[in-house]
Amino acid sequence: MRCSRPIRKTVVDRARFPGLQVIAGHWGEVALFYLDHTGFFGEAGRLRQPLADYFKQNFWVAGSGTNSPRYLRWTAEVMGTDRMLYSTDYPFTFGFRPGGFPYVDTSNGAARSFLENSPFTDGQKADIGHRNWERLTARAAISALES
Repeated sequence: MRCSRPIRKTVVDRARFPGLQVIAGHWGEVALFYLDHTGFFGEAGRLRQPLADYFKQNFWVAGSGTNSPRYLRWTAEVMGTDRMLYSTDYPFTFGFRPGGFPYVDTSNGAARSFLENSPFTDGQKADIGHRNWERLTARAAISALES
């Protein structure tokens, strides 16, 4: 799991970048589906907390144009809507795979309607759509000013 490497190498635990924030695209690059099975990484790597806790504190998850209601719900369940970023993979999801994966085409408003039709409150949709990004980038700007 490449997303767990910065954690396993103790980069965010007790080394150089304890406040490091990572954006994982494509619904967390599958890592979210394995967090229940990664408890041994914490013990083997002598981490201070379970691997899943690092994901919830140091990772933000973006959909990257994969308009899957299942992945959207799973990400919200695992990470919470306050760590989700909505994004597309333009131009790579611009309907150039005829007959391919049914969630590829995010053109003609499909990306926007996916978020608008999601099962979240208007506030959560605004968080996912733009406010979480604003919060993350404001955090980065403050860190840059402090260093």
